[in-house]
This record gives sequence, C-alpha cells and structure tokens, in this order.
Amino acid sequence: MNRQPLSMPTSMNLTPFRLTAVLALALWAAPSVAAPDADAEQVRATTVKLINQLVEQGVLTREKAEALLAEMNKPAAAAPAAAAAASAPPPVRVPYMPEYQ
Repeated sequence: MNRQPLSMPTSMNLTPFRLTAVLALALWAAPSVAAPDADAEQVRATTVKLINQLVEQGVLTREKAEALLAEMNKPAAAAPAAAAAASAPPPVRVPYMPEYQ
C-alpha cells in the first residue's frame, strides 16, 4: 500500500458549520471568564468584528448575524437558575432494600 503523507492545505478549509461552532464557543466562553469590564468589552468588540467578517465572506447571512448579536447582548439567564437550584430542597435518598421470601 502506497500511503502519501497528509499535507495541510495553504488555505484552511473551514465550513460554515465549523465557523459557526467556533463563534458559538467564543460567545459561550466570553461570559464565563471573570474578567474586568475592559477585557469583557474587548472580547465583545472582537466577537462583533468576527461576526461582521463572517457576513462579508458569505458564511453567515445578515439575519443569522443579527440574531447572534441580539443573543449576545441580552443578559445571561444563569443567575436566576442558580438561585432556584440553591433554594431547592435536598434530594431524598432511599437505600435499596431487597425483598427476601
């Protein structure tokens, strides 16, 4: 069997799905990092530039880009969920009791 080594193409072959996945990861990772306001604004500005470049290249439609920007600008809903989980009663643990006859 004649195997040729794999070569990296000169231009990266990024599909729209991969670019969207990278963008989604960037959006999810940005709020989870406890950074000062200046760093958070820099991340936000970079994300907006990335979305605009994806639209210019034709990877994203303008409608999808606007939806991503709207989602990025709305406040995170993690705080109410964490508060609700903290107020929930602890689970009841019932040990397994086999029935012997």
